[in-house]
Amino acid sequence: MRRARPCGGGPHRIRTRLSVRSRRARRAALRALGARDRRDRRVRGAPIRHRLRHHRERHRPRGTSDARGVRVSETAPFVVYGFATTHDALVGERTLIAADVMHVTIPTPKSLGALCGIALRVPESSAGDAEAALVAAGTAWTARVEMLDRVR
Repeated sequence: MRRARPCGGGPHRIRTRLSVRSRRARRAALRALGARDRRDRRVRGAPIRHRLRHHRERHRPRGTSDARGVRVSETAPFVVYGFATTHDALVGERTLIAADVMHVTIPTPKSLGALCGIALRVPESSAGDAEAALVAAGTAWTARVEMLDRVR
C-alpha cells in the first residue's frame, strides 16, 4: 500500500473523499465499510463497561483477614415506640417532655411496620420512666422495639 504524501498532488495521491455526495448516503456508505458512527453508543461504551465489570470492587486495598476483624463497633441499646396516628405521637412527645424523659423524635423504622411515620426513641435506661409517663397520660403506643445503636 502506498503512503500519502503530506503536500502536493500527483499519481501517488490517495483520494480522501467518497464519491457519495448526500450526507445520509455518506453515513450509510461509511457504516457499510465498518466505520463507527458517533451515534453508536453501545459500541463506544462497551469497552468501558467491560473494564468496570471486570475490576468491580478490586480497586480498594484490602488488608489481611486478621486486620479486617480488628475494628469493633460499640453499641448502645435504645427503645423505639411507634404510634398509630400522628396525633398520638405528638401527645406522647408532649408527655415525655412534661415528664422530663430524654427522647428523640425519629422517622418510624422499618422494623415497626407501617405506622404513622413518627416514632419516639428513648434510651434503654429511661424506658421504664417513659412507659410509666405514657400509661399515666393515657397515650397508647402501637409497637415497642428494642434496638442497638452503633456508637463508634
